[in-house]
Amino acid sequence: MRHLLLTLKWALLTIILAPIALYLILLLINIRDAAPSEQSLRYLAQIAQIDSSLAKSHNDNAYIFALGFDSAKDKSPIAVGLQSLHNLQNEDVSNVDKTQQYALPNLPLENCLAEDNFVDACSANLRKNTHLTTLLSNNRWRINRYQQLLKMSSWHDSPSFTADISAMPFKELLLAQKLYLLDAYQNIDSTSAQFIADAIEQDMLFWQRLSLNTHILINKMVSASAISINMKLGEVILGQQRVEQTSQVLPISWTKPLTANVLSLDKAKLGEWRYFTKLTNTTLVDDSAIDTMTKVVTSLLHPFMHDQDTANRYAAILTNSGIQTDCDTGLSIDGITRYIYNPLGKYILCTGMPSFNAHQMTLDKLEQQRAALITRLKVEQISKTNKIPPS
Repeated sequence: MRHLLLTLKWALLTIILAPIALYLILLLINIRDAAPSEQSLRYLAQIAQIDSSLAKSHNDNAYIFALGFDSAKDKSPIAVGLQSLHNLQNEDVSNVDKTQQYALPNLPLENCLAEDNFVDACSANLRKNTHLTTLLSNNRWRINRYQQLLKMSSWHDSPSFTADISAMPFKELLLAQKLYLLDAYQNIDSTSAQFIADAIEQDMLFWQRLSLNTHILINKMVSASAISINMKLGEVILGQQRVEQTSQVLPISWTKPLTANVLSLDKAKLGEWRYFTKLTNTTLVDDSAIDTMTKVVTSLLHPFMHDQDTANRYAAILTNSGIQTDCDTGLSIDGITRYIYNPLGKYILCTGMPSFNAHQMTLDKLEQQRAALITRLKVEQISKTNKIPPS
């Protein structure tokens, strides 16, 4: 009995002390965070340079105008945009105005653009619509505001602005784009073919410029949607030109392949890296609102989350200079040893990081859409030419 009690005593001590010893060993291994990698330092230098450039680019910056685009009719989009920019720079969520400034009108082509045969569907919708003139008249101020936006020659935003307080009024911008193009459609019989092509071209160049220069992923994907709308609605508009027209005038940008930089996610990835590093820096921050047990667990886990090492690894993943192999190791001895240093950071990278593949596919489809559009227009022009009776 005495030996049994002694055995139980040592067994209990082992059960209690072994986890503590293991914790202390892991604590010793994780005593220091990693130094910033070369890629992380490059990212930080780029962010500092971009923020400095933004501070000097208030004039003719379409980004600031776009931030205030949903302001009331009697307010200046630039003034409202500058206030929104100030709020973003100071991460002041309380001052970000989320109220709807005005009701958005219904357009006669909201559903038809998503159809496979969108040209015929939208053309039929527009022919049946008897309120287009009134719609455009009531929204003339929005169209004029959008034209002001298109005339701005630069787009400077910042990867420092987190997605959760983004103030960009995407719905209002895309609505204004459609109103602007519908206005061109309405005037197709009273203006030259070159004027219509130039109007479509100006819209396309603006969204390409946004896509080229933005460091914010959601801005990039909204610009992709707008570029697609430009080609779809533009095709509907050009399809209404008179059959007697012997040559078709196309927007110049339609005839050229979209550049690699317009379709690239590299700048948006910089923004995602910045957002991720901000997020991880606050993952295990103490909060007075949480209960005592959660605080204790957080304190125990905090040494196993290294922000800089995690940021370094994510930067390597984003630039394809490092392959994330820790996620596929399973429960083998080798797999477990990979998680000894910065286990929480590696776990977050393995389980919480979205893939960019779907976004890249969406962007790549734009060039496919453009090429298919030009092919269709060439075929349609040949068909129109054959229908013109000899003079």
